[in-house]
Amino acid sequence: MKNNPNIKNTIILTAVDIRLAHLGHSPKRCARNIMELGLKHSTHPITSAEKLAVWNLLLTLCQDQDLIAIKDLFVHTFLS
Repeated sequence: MKNNPNIKNTIILTAVDIRLAHLGHSPKRCARNIMELGLKHSTHPITSAEKLAVWNLLLTLCQDQDLIAIKDLFVHTFLS
């Protein structure tokens, strides 16, 4: 069976959802876990400056518990 990017992205986004389920416990941990997941599965190289910018935005979004914006940022940054 050939690799199907749609299936892979669906699995990765399910992993994001699992991490977001624990958002209220520790926004910083949630942001870190999502960042690590994104870097591991990124479809392109991410510079240090981009990492820092994404980390700061993820942390703010996790603190605000903005689930939709977190997933949009993840897709835009790591999967497109």
